[in-house]
Amino acid sequence: MKTTEKQQRKEVQKVFAQEKLDNFRASLPMEEKSFLALFYYLEKALQRVPCDHTLRYTTLFLTENKVSDPEKVVDWLTSNGGYCEVLYNVEEQFDYLENTSYEAPLKLNKLEKNILEKKKKIKEFPSEFDFPFSSAPAPWKLSQKEVQGKQEYLLQLGKGFNACIVMLRLDFPKEKLAEEGYFLSQWKTFTEIKSPKGLEQEILEVEAYQYIVVKSKEYTPVIIFVLPKENKRGYLVVQTELSRYRNDLKEIERLLKE
Repeated sequence: MKTTEKQQRKEVQKVFAQEKLDNFRASLPMEEKSFLALFYYLEKALQRVPCDHTLRYTTLFLTENKVSDPEKVVDWLTSNGGYCEVLYNVEEQFDYLENTSYEAPLKLNKLEKNILEKKKKIKEFPSEFDFPFSSAPAPWKLSQKEVQGKQEYLLQLGKGFNACIVMLRLDFPKEKLAEEGYFLSQWKTFTEIKSPKGLEQEILEVEAYQYIVVKSKEYTPVIIFVLPKENKRGYLVVQTELSRYRNDLKEIERLLKE
């Protein structure tokens, strides 16, 4: 195929994609920034209770924010795949707003900061982490951000608020292994849920690593600590969700295979 024909096809595809986006934006029943606020609101709500497969929290958001035509918004959401909680079905349609920040009026907890704060994509992390991998194989993405003057490295699997985020850490304090309730308290620190119900931890032994899974059937967040059995510096802290953590565990196991 000649270069001019390829260029013409690309131009046609570009025009088609733009028209599709324009039509989508024209169909929105409320402002785009309101959708970003809705996604943030749902993330906060679903950290406390699992999705009940309704539009309950979406309706609460529309009421609390005095959206002019909530019924129209609900109709639009259901016609665009939002039959369950909107966060899981509609949010990805707003990927074109990926670089648009939402200034949340509430203080962010650690889980939300890992998702919402600006991060820089990188190809490799420092060798001092001594993991059996130094870059992020697909479908993982590797990034870094500055936290209190220090660089923090993160792996991400998936998009949006329900992505799996893996924090790369150094030198786990081994004395904490003998401290009763330490990992449960870390879950509380990450989520800022002070008195959770049914919080439990499970210990899994997988090859050269020990996985400490902290979760509750009453809440969405799951925190997993991946600690080396040998004398290595690098360890992982994983933030994921009740509905996906088992699959994320399998992906992490693949990452850590020697």
